[in-house]
Amino acid sequence: FSLVICSFLLGGASASPIGALRGFIADEFFSNSIIEASGLTTVPDHSHLVGVSDHGVIFFLNLDGSDSNHCAADLTSLTANNFEGVTVDFTAWTPTDMSAYVVHEGSSTDEPMLHHIKYFYDPSDGSCNATVLTSDSLKAGIPCLTGDHGIEAIAYKETDAVSGEPIFLVGLQDSDKGVYEVTASGQSAATSCYDGGGMDLRGFSYDDANDILWYVADNANKFVGYKMDEGCEIASFDTPAGDITSEEGVTIDFLNKIVYIANDGKDGTSFVAMYDWDDNGVGTTCPPAPDCGDGICGLNEDCYSCSLDCPGRTGSNPSLRFCCVEGECSGEGCFSLSGDTCFGTGTTTTTTTTCSFTACDGGGTDRRLLNQ
Repeated sequence: FSLVICSFLLGGASASPIGALRGFIADEFFSNSIIEASGLTTVPDHSHLVGVSDHGVIFFLNLDGSDSNHCAADLTSLTANNFEGVTVDFTAWTPTDMSAYVVHEGSSTDEPMLHHIKYFYDPSDGSCNATVLTSDSLKAGIPCLTGDHGIEAIAYKETDAVSGEPIFLVGLQDSDKGVYEVTASGQSAATSCYDGGGMDLRGFSYDDANDILWYVADNANKFVGYKMDEGCEIASFDTPAGDITSEEGVTIDFLNKIVYIANDGKDGTSFVAMYDWDDNGVGTTCPPAPDCGDGICGLNEDCYSCSLDCPGRTGSNPSLRFCCVEGECSGEGCFSLSGDTCFGTGTTTTTTTTCSFTACDGGGTDRRLLNQ
């Protein structure tokens, strides 16, 4: 996955758009409050979203189409109230027994916590309340939680077949080992930490049918699917920068094909954007490993991992640097060399900025192949 990150940094080929923007939920609700939306989750009956704010608030967004009767419950009485992520146990939640699991971010001097919160919400009249059932520290249960790293996200994964206890995926802030499994009581439920894609995770949603973690990262304007058990990126979609400026939470309604992304309001008022979502074309297995040396700058190959297939110039004058990433030319050098990139007797001029170095006819040489 680090190879794909390299393509982001070097300005490689962009991903497909996420889908049509359906609109925004609860504009008036957010504009009349100080809520900074962080985490989001759907619920099994699709009647509402549960969200949390990093100011100690849990809120509920009505999904009946009326864009009314939203509600917020104040939990600032909790000392550990920097809420960053929320999920529900999809096997236990019912309309008559509603509860959610919320993570408090924490730091090196403030232990991250997992709160189990019982709540009531009636979308028909906008009434709600919330009480804390249990609070458990996550510090001892996550071996890859070190230094100032806090918890940024949580998603339900499965229920343990023996103990019956729900197991959650939690996302670590600013960590190259970004995802771990914990139980509802805050204990370790895994033997190692997933890298989770290696980006600065801000919110995620888990597709248990295909073992894919769908996440948003800090200011990346990307919605990415990561195959957990195989350790690779399955797909990447753009979220238009004009719609989302500071993504903090995401959840997917797989039944109705909708993605909800929360903007935390640091650049203004919080909001939740709705996008059409069609994952029919998304694969469920990782692509085969590239064959370095086959002469093709293919999937997951770049000038760092396979210079035989993917040439690049990563030193000298920055304006001339480039790197071939999955067959595309990335970096300023791609554009500074636009025009005649071939030289030699009988060669043909080319204006390509791709990594098709066979474009020089008559035995000519592509200038991008020099001084690597």
